[in-house]
Amino acid sequence: MNKKVIIAVAALLVVGGGAGAYFFLAGDSPKEGPRAKVGYIEPPEDGVTVTDPVSKTTCKKTFSTRSAVYEQKTYYFCCAHCPSAFVVDAAKYSDPI
Repeated sequence: MNKKVIIAVAALLVVGGGAGAYFFLAGDSPKEGPRAKVGYIEPPEDGVTVTDPVSKTTCKKTFSTRSAVYEQKTYYFCCAHCPSAFVVDAAKYSDPI
């Protein structure tokens, strides 16, 4: 993926707090075994416990929870630095197919 695109997406996540930061990354990566579900096709209601795909921690989803969309699933993050790590290698952190 082009370095300028990655920087642009990371800027959208930081500036926009994840709201509306939609991106599509190409390529497949080998899966490293079973993982917990972290992506949501239908976003859960506020107050529901969600799992951060990068740090694997859980937190309550609120209106200010940072999020990103990858392969038509919404991913939620518990801290400010996790969305940037997710953008770099979304296939690694997304749900297994």
